[in-house]
Amino acid sequence: MSKYFLEEKEDEIFFSQYEDTRDEKYIKYLQEIFPSEKLSKEKIKCLCDYLRFIGRYSIRYEKETLESLFVIMQRFKCLSSKAFDELFRFYIKDLFDTYKLEDTLEKLILSFGYSDQMYEEFLKYVERKADELDLMYKQDAERLEIYTQEYGVRFIDSLKSFILRTHVPADKVLEKMPSADIIKQDEQQLLDLSYFYRIYMGLCEPVSYTYFKTYVKDGCLDRLPETPKYYINQSIEKEATFTKTEFLKSLKQTQVLKK
Repeated sequence: MSKYFLEEKEDEIFFSQYEDTRDEKYIKYLQEIFPSEKLSKEKIKCLCDYLRFIGRYSIRYEKETLESLFVIMQRFKCLSSKAFDELFRFYIKDLFDTYKLEDTLEKLILSFGYSDQMYEEFLKYVERKADELDLMYKQDAERLEIYTQEYGVRFIDSLKSFILRTHVPADKVLEKMPSADIIKQDEQQLLDLSYFYRIYMGLCEPVSYTYFKTYVKDGCLDRLPETPKYYINQSIEKEATFTKTEFLKSLKQTQVLKK
């Protein structure tokens, strides 16, 4: 029996027909993206598992990512959910596009048929290419090191990780760095809140980091609130030391200074 290839066609259902209490929050999100599409129950569970686990890249909840995975599933209906589980561990758009991995898989199937050994070799090839591309982004991220003294180790390390886990080029990060003062004041506020409310475990990143990374990816902050807040518990919230307007203004000012 093959691990990676189906021996018979699977029945397909709408995402709204999928029932598993463990996957409720994931299936609700998937339904919004695929309101009228169908997949087999096993493949839908595969997408739920994809959302559940932390992977190599921080792009799992992006609509574009899930739509791309759906297209791959539709293109290769012969593959089992286990085959997709193992392949999607490496999925990020530029990797699959740069090395034309879908076309490669199609050619291998045409040449070698439904062979588990072939698919295992293909997965090894994908992993090697993923490592190669990750190394390029890791080296690219090192260009931020010169800003450590200005911004601090924590912020720069966070941006390096962001580059590696999203494959955003360093140039895009460096185009409009935020005000170092905004970052440092925000970091201090979070530290003060953690001491005051005795929150020493599971401390979130400063909200200014989120605002900057969102701006880098989206080119705007439209989906974020004007006044960032820290939520201590259900009844306590504290406004951040900056507003969205102030943050955007600092990006424009810093861009001028760094030219």
